[in-house]
Amino acid sequence: MKTFTSDEVSRHSGDDSLWVTRDDRVYDVTDFAGRHPGGRAALLQGGGGEVTSLMRTGHQHSDAAYQILDKYQIGWLSDEPNGNVSVRQRKRENGKKDDNKLKGWREDELIDWSKPLYWQVGHLGDNYMEWVHSPVDRQIKLFRSEFAEFFSTAPWWVVPIVWLPVMCMYITLSFLNYSNGAGEVWMPNFYGGLWTCTYHMPFLFGFGAVMWSLFEYVVHRWLFHMRPPSWSPFLTTLHFVLHGQHHKAPMDRQRLVFPPLPASVFGVTISLLYLSVFPVAMAQILLAGTAFGYVIYDLIHYYLHHGSPSLRYFQDLKNYHVRHHFVNQQKGFGISHKFWDYTFGTVIPMKS
Repeated sequence: MKTFTSDEVSRHSGDDSLWVTRDDRVYDVTDFAGRHPGGRAALLQGGGGEVTSLMRTGHQHSDAAYQILDKYQIGWLSDEPNGNVSVRQRKRENGKKDDNKLKGWREDELIDWSKPLYWQVGHLGDNYMEWVHSPVDRQIKLFRSEFAEFFSTAPWWVVPIVWLPVMCMYITLSFLNYSNGAGEVWMPNFYGGLWTCTYHMPFLFGFGAVMWSLFEYVVHRWLFHMRPPSWSPFLTTLHFVLHGQHHKAPMDRQRLVFPPLPASVFGVTISLLYLSVFPVAMAQILLAGTAFGYVIYDLIHYYLHHGSPSLRYFQDLKNYHVRHHFVNQQKGFGISHKFWDYTFGTVIPMKS
């Protein structure tokens, strides 16, 4: 690898060319800055200089972060007047341990990244949970078929384009159904029931959004973060397809929001549940609120990964979600807020 002086490195401290050093290694993180889980600003803070102390103190990083950083090493920092690599650096490079080793295996020994992952992850067995929670900076390809692959990915803007019209449809249907009668009564045999009409639609819409937030937490915690049995390739693969792929490649923009086709399965399930529990018009306005809550959730989720929040609330939320991915995957299940984490005792402590 090439060697660089501190003066050479210091010239690369901006958005157009961003270098950093750590333990005498030089990294070009220009392309990575926009995907950095902690935000571009955190990298610019150390641009053109040493980030060793920054990564260990105030902006603490996991082992996975150091493994991701190794991908961007372009050379060594020279501490010799003639620009040669010092004896200390040569010893460090020659004796360098394999940073990609995890419990005796290498990343590329378990999975062939040149091939689709759908037929591979189910056979990882006991290694799966550690592997899937060891993030990489890669793009995932699930299927050989480009047709199937197309329906397994989605850019962020697909979510509002698909689901806001669904929300509007349910609002319209609910209004028409309420307008055709004198309102509806839910559970009439229970103390006379709850009577609703068009005037209650805004409140029911808001309640539907709240119902989504609880659904978001429940699904994220007890379905997406279930621990599949190592003896079941089917359940392991299902876990990976549902959510594991996002934890493995959290910076993959195309695998962040829920693609419309699989999301429709959840949508139909929720619709049938609501229609079986509530009167038709009431169920429809609740579904509209739930659809709205889902859109807000998925857009916030994308923003937390790839945005640079200026508001303190979202800065804190981004930091919180980063800790869910890189520090403690068994806590911090709230995405758009922490309310249910506080309620159910799954808040990630700040000391993490």
